[in-house]
Amino acid sequence: MADGLFVQLSSQAWSQYKSVTSRDESYLKLLDPKYQTFLSVAGKVDATMAKLTTPPKSDQISPVADAVTLLESAQSGITQMIEKFVQMDADAVKSAGTINQKSISDKNAQEQSTDQDFQIAIDGVVYQAQVRLSAASAEV
Repeated sequence: MADGLFVQLSSQAWSQYKSVTSRDESYLKLLDPKYQTFLSVAGKVDATMAKLTTPPKSDQISPVADAVTLLESAQSGITQMIEKFVQMDADAVKSAGTINQKSISDKNAQEQSTDQDFQIAIDGVVYQAQVRLSAASAEV
């Protein structure tokens, strides 16, 4: 079976992020479980939305709403991990010698920019799910 829209969007965001980030593999290993949870829930959103009829029946909306709520929760896990990266970056600058602080700080700024792009892409996936849920709810 082909992946649904939300799995595709999530996969694209992750692939793009991994291709552009200069983050160390240890950071990606921390983020990967959060992403895998998000991807799994995106699959649930796809599955529940695929069951919607046109127009949707009222009993079809609740499973979609539950899946979208889970997606928002998984999104929060990604956001918290990226916030942790910022703290880890700040700690790396503090522990660096004075000579290296500027280069580490510049590298951190670049990495945080790619983190932010990834987070925006994930936020976009959640937003799409919320919009589709609202549209389906309005049709009932």
